[in-house]
Amino acid sequence: MQGIVETMVAELACSRAAHKQARQAADTRVSITMAEEATAMIERTLDKGRHVGINEVAERLYTSRSKLCATFKAQTGESLGAYIRRRRMERAQDLLADSALTIAQVAERLGYPQQAAFAQAFKQYTGMTPTAWRSKHR
Repeated sequence: MQGIVETMVAELACSRAAHKQARQAADTRVSITMAEEATAMIERTLDKGRHVGINEVAERLYTSRSKLCATFKAQTGESLGAYIRRRRMERAQDLLADSALTIAQVAERLGYPQQAAFAQAFKQYTGMTPTAWRSKHR
C-alpha cells in the first residue's frame, strides 16, 4: 500500500511540474508576442507620421500600462519609453538625411507639437542640433 501511495505522490509531483513548465512556456510566448506587437504598432505609427504613446499602445493591446512596460523590458532589455524615443530619433535622422523636408516638417511628422521641442529632444539624443546633424550627414 505504501508503495502505491509513493508512486501516486511521485506521479502527482511530475504532473504538477509539467503543468508549471507548460504554463511558464505559454506565459513566455504571450510576453514575446506582446513585445513584438508593441514594436510593430510603434513602427506602423511612425510610418504613418504619427507619434504613439505608451498608454495608446497598452490600450490597443488590451493590457495595462504597467504590464506592457514590464513585459517589454523583460523581453527586450529596453524600456518601452526608451524604445519609442530611440525609434523616433532614428526616424528623424533618416528624414533629415534623406528627404527635403524642413526641420519643422520632420518635427510635425514625428508628432512633436513644436519644432523647439523636437530640436531639444534631437540634441539630447545626438548631441547636435537637427540643422548641424543634417549638414554633417548629407
